[in-house]
Amino acid sequence: MIYHPDRNEGSESAVKKFREINQAYEVLGNYRLRRLYDKGIVHTAGAQYAQDIPDIEPDVEDDAETKFYKSRFKKSKVADSDGRTPIYNFDEWSRSHYGKNFDRRQAAQQKYDRLRRQKEINIVSGQNDLVIFAFIFASVAMYLIFVAETSYDTPKHKAEERHRISLEEQTKSKSDG
Repeated sequence: MIYHPDRNEGSESAVKKFREINQAYEVLGNYRLRRLYDKGIVHTAGAQYAQDIPDIEPDVEDDAETKFYKSRFKKSKVADSDGRTPIYNFDEWSRSHYGKNFDRRQAAQQKYDRLRRQKEINIVSGQNDLVIFAFIFASVAMYLIFVAETSYDTPKHKAEERHRISLEEQTKSKSDG
């Protein structure tokens, strides 16, 4: 904060020193530039030229933190002559650090929705089964009431006939005797 331009308004040397510190920070904060700097290829003043040097690395699935920093290294740019740096991409940082949590939460929500729908389907299916059972029970009851009743009427008539005949025989025997 000693060389910050807001603290040293009008001081060209403070602004220049502040830019140099920012450029050094960008080189040390960038994996590719730091490797080149360690090899002696890039100096803090020549960091903008390191963007053109191809760097071939195998694509290996890394954890979220490593992905974030690797992506930052590739997109990192040194401050321009006006002292402006690129805008920080907070969305990328959030996806990198919390991506697994977001995916896990989304998968849990989908599972919850799927189970809730399945439960609703099971309830409707149970209600349909109950209606079908009630219909079958009512059909059997109607069958027993209407169809089976006629089978009961026939023996009843025969029994009444036998009872009438026996009464007639008893009255005949009483009148004969």
